[in-house]
Amino acid sequence: MNQATAPRPAEPHHGTFPQAMPPAHFDLREALRIVSAQRWLVATTLLLVVAATALLTFTATPYYRAKMRVLIERHTSNPTSFQEIYQLGTATDDYYSTQHKILESRAIAAAALASMSETDRATYARAPGSDPVDEFLRLRQILPVPKSRLVDVAADHPDRAVAARAAQALVGAYIQNGLSRLENASSEALTRLQKDAESLQKKLIAAEAAVQEYRRANELVITGDRRSLVATRLEKLTDELAEIERARSDAAARLRSVDARATDASWSADVPEVLENPVIANCKRALLDARAERSQLAQIYRAQHPRLLALANRIEAVEAQLHQEIDSVHHGLARQLERAESRAADVQARIAEQSKALLELESRTSQHALLVEEAEATRKLHDTVLNRLKEVQLIQGAEQTNVHAIGEAEISHGPVRPNKLLNLLLACAGGLVLALGLAFGIDACDRTLKTEEDIARVLGLPQLGLVPRLSGKRPEDGRIDPESLDERSAVSEAFRTIRTNLAFRSKSQALRTLTVTSAAPSEGKSTVAINLAIAFARSGKRVLLVDADMRRPRLHRAFGQPAGEGFSSLLIGTRMLADLVRPTAVANLALLPCGAIPPNPLELLGSPGMQTALAAMQGEFDLVVFDSPPVGVVSDTCVLGTLVDHVLFVVRSCRTNRTHARRALGQLLATSAAVAGTVVNHSDVRAHRYSEYSVDYSYRSKQPRDVEAEAEQEVSV
Repeated sequence: MNQATAPRPAEPHHGTFPQAMPPAHFDLREALRIVSAQRWLVATTLLLVVAATALLTFTATPYYRAKMRVLIERHTSNPTSFQEIYQLGTATDDYYSTQHKILESRAIAAAALASMSETDRATYARAPGSDPVDEFLRLRQILPVPKSRLVDVAADHPDRAVAARAAQALVGAYIQNGLSRLENASSEALTRLQKDAESLQKKLIAAEAAVQEYRRANELVITGDRRSLVATRLEKLTDELAEIERARSDAAARLRSVDARATDASWSADVPEVLENPVIANCKRALLDARAERSQLAQIYRAQHPRLLALANRIEAVEAQLHQEIDSVHHGLARQLERAESRAADVQARIAEQSKALLELESRTSQHALLVEEAEATRKLHDTVLNRLKEVQLIQGAEQTNVHAIGEAEISHGPVRPNKLLNLLLACAGGLVLALGLAFGIDACDRTLKTEEDIARVLGLPQLGLVPRLSGKRPEDGRIDPESLDERSAVSEAFRTIRTNLAFRSKSQALRTLTVTSAAPSEGKSTVAINLAIAFARSGKRVLLVDADMRRPRLHRAFGQPAGEGFSSLLIGTRMLADLVRPTAVANLALLPCGAIPPNPLELLGSPGMQTALAAMQGEFDLVVFDSPPVGVVSDTCVLGTLVDHVLFVVRSCRTNRTHARRALGQLLATSAAVAGTVVNHSDVRAHRYSEYSVDYSYRSKQPRDVEAEAEQEVSV
């Protein structure tokens, strides 16, 4: 079998399933599955987008393009030198970006449209009352040529001639706008310079008048000799004062020397006034002679000798005369010092007077220099403005444009829009993106379980097998599908795989009872129960298929048998098992239909009669397969799941709601039911694999007629 390598869990599931799903990751196979499932939506959306785009493209009005190339140069001269100074650092990129924005402006478009004829303007009115300038702006393009000063001015229009005239009008409006700005700048500069010249002339007159008035008010005659004379006088007085100060210091020193040495015999040796005084010199000689004589007589006579007394009187007289002369010298030095101090005070007063006069002269001269400097600066500025005014007057009216058209307008040979090929390619790309977005969006909003990985992740149960989608049309009377009876079909192979996985699942003990259920109706639980019972029967086991859905039984219709009595009669004890079991067209497979629908199925399943009936079934058959009601609708399966060996949970791909499945599985696990695993019914993912399996092992695919004939033959048997 092709599922021999399938995973073989050892024990049934008695625990809980995951409460949180792991983070999703991109899976190419899952993406392809979504696209395949929504292929009609993807194809329809893509087709509609492409068709709508093609319709709009091929019915749209074709537009032709006229293009003119212009050269934009920078101005090399400006009306005023001040502007030249300020524009030295202007970036070229900023200048050309500004020019491009001017070309794209509404004002240029309005001026260009106004310069065109009334007939041409009427072609830009899309609707009555609409603004033709908006349409003109929509149909024009400004295309700067990279790394150059060239700009392509393009205009689109259904009429080639109108497109050419529109491009020419746009270039002409831009050139005229530049000339107007130059003229306005020259006029404004001329007016400003005239006002500045008049203002500066008035300031110059006022400045010169202020200089003359200051000279008159301060009686100031600016000559270099006058300031030199005052400075020379001050210098001489300073020298004279220095001499007087030296003489005064010398006199004071001699006076102090005389005072200090008046009683000293040697004081006269270094005092000029004493040395030069003859009286003092005579007194000194007389005093020396008298003292010498007294020294000689003192050796001969006693102290009271008359001659010694006479000499003593004469010495006193000489000393008195000497002191008198010294006082005279002292008074002379004091008067000399007084005269020196008087002269010094007089010279200092004269120096102070000359210094004040010099400071006043310098202050008046500095203020006068400031006034003269201001007048000179005003005169220079006035002369500069007069020169610039003359230049502006000369160049006014002679402005030249810096924009030059390169040739005439070039008209495209064919329409430039709509671009049919580009539109179709964009429509294909956009339609594909939209279609895929819708497909993945619908899939994201879909809460059903789809793939085996999805089911395993959400329910946390082992997967026992996949039942592929039946290729043919289902019988309308509810009978078994002929493809299920074909042992070489993909369906039969799928149930053989499920049978094998169940056998490995229950290898610790023999599988005697099995319940097949699902979360909701119409998920294929009855089909799974029938086909699984057939698979076990074909393996040689005696199998009893019990219709335990005592609310909506259908197994009797699947085998083409009447309802009659069945499982409900066995549970209430009115009939025996041997009387109720019916044979089927499949060898080793017997059917126990539901019988009469009881009013209390749940109570019957939980009654002692259920235990008796189950024991009787196990005594007669190797395997009992119960087709139970959906566990998400009624609780019958929860009761039945506690009595059987295993419960098989059926999930229909792309139909079973994950929330309902989790809730139903939770009910089973809450009753400690032994859930063996899941069977994915109606799977479209791996259906082709079973067909490939048949081809690989030389199984022939039968035609639908052959399958139907064989099925009728088996049913009749």
